[in-house]
Amino acid sequence: MLRLLTGFLLVCVLAIAATAALVLQASPQVVAVDLNQAAAGLAALRAQDPRRLPAGAPASLVLGPREVELLLDRAGGSRLRWQVDFMPQQARLRASLPLPLALWLNAELVLRETDTLPQLERWRLGRLPLPVSLGNRLLRAAAQRLDPGEALADASRLVRRVRFSPGRLQVDYLWQKERLGGAAQAVLAPPADLARLEPYVARLAAVGAAAPAGTDLPLEQALPPLFALAAQRSRAPADARRENRAALQALALMAQGRSPAGLAPAAQAWPALPQRELTLAGRHDLAQHFVLAALIALEGGEELADGLSLAKELDDARFGSGFSFTDLAAGRAGARFGHLAAGSPLALQQVLAQGVAAQDLLPEVRDLPEFLPWREFQRRYGDPGSAAYRQQMARIEARIASLPLAARAAAQAQR
Repeated sequence: MLRLLTGFLLVCVLAIAATAALVLQASPQVVAVDLNQAAAGLAALRAQDPRRLPAGAPASLVLGPREVELLLDRAGGSRLRWQVDFMPQQARLRASLPLPLALWLNAELVLRETDTLPQLERWRLGRLPLPVSLGNRLLRAAAQRLDPGEALADASRLVRRVRFSPGRLQVDYLWQKERLGGAAQAVLAPPADLARLEPYVARLAAVGAAAPAGTDLPLEQALPPLFALAAQRSRAPADARRENRAALQALALMAQGRSPAGLAPAAQAWPALPQRELTLAGRHDLAQHFVLAALIALEGGEELADGLSLAKELDDARFGSGFSFTDLAAGRAGARFGHLAAGSPLALQQVLAQGVAAQDLLPEVRDLPEFLPWREFQRRYGDPGSAAYRQQMARIEARIASLPLAARAAAQAQR
């Protein structure tokens, strides 16, 4: 019996080691999203906004692989990298997730076109093929976790067909704002997150009510009471990270002028957010860039936040108000803040609860170029890979590195 038990344990250990060798790999199979293509993807998504259509109207969404990668990156909430390829009646999705010990978990899924929604045809982790039935169960479980109700199922009934062709995805659907909006709500605002968010909305409403009427609310005045609340509600680093996320979500709602009531019917009873501008260095747009980049970095890392900030500025250079290194600096500073909120959550809470100044959050930006049309940006800097562009970003990075907030958080963590 002892020999049999020893042999069984040895077989189990060898099986686990063999599986790990097949699944875990030393390098990623997916590289980062190309930022110029991501900027074009933002424009493509904007051009197909269906909100002007009448209810019940048939519509189609046509996207290329880079646009889908951008959507996946923005919705990820993790460090996943995505690569998407569209072929005749098939789509292939690759994902790479960094793990400790310089290892990577790589996954590949192949979807097959049907008369309605696509179906999983095959998938693998690393070099290990896995059963399609297991993949389908995992996908259903993920959908159920995102939406324990019927919102996603309701939205899927509005999708008539998903078509794959070389370099192209086409989704044919019926536009129903209320029903598709419910699906988005189920994904972006699950009940657990709403319960955690409510106290921060209430605290931010109280902070706004205490400020003089008709004035703006500087970000450096809003952060201490919110993160003091986060410190009270946190018992461990994992709790602190979630509480920091909720605090930033409340600030993001205010920065965008959005009401929490749009997240879920239950939020309609919450206190109203202050009807005033959230500002940083006296500017509303800088507070927006800072807070949104911080939230993205907390969820998906600084690289994702920086990439999306740059994609937004490239899109503005082509179609909007122009490229702004000032906005980019605010986004970069916000991404660094989000990194601290995720990596040193308890220490950051303690530091911010003691008070913070605008100079702790954002360096001097008044001398940075902004409002550059696309042609002027190309004339001065070429593209984001040029020496001139890298020199400008190096100056911005040096200023952000000199901000005292990270050093204060590190000192707090050692106490």
